[in-house]
Amino acid sequence: MVRQLARRQRSTVSHVIRSAVSNLVQSEERKPLRPYDEVADLIGSVTGLPPDLSVTSGEGLAEIVLPAMR
Repeated sequence: MVRQLARRQRSTVSHVIRSAVSNLVQSEERKPLRPYDEVADLIGSVTGLPPDLSVTSGEGLAEIVLPAMR
């Protein structure tokens, strides 16, 4: 397939492959980041917090959100 494409484009196989890889990288760079991707480097970087923080954080959020909804 690559050879056929190179012939149709009157190019070399290596040029077709380089172009394909370049296009793939560019399309990946244009994808919007998920919120997780934006903070992934921070995950696990904080020390000294209570070990049950993930369990109790929901309660704290509920205390903030529920009164505002009423």
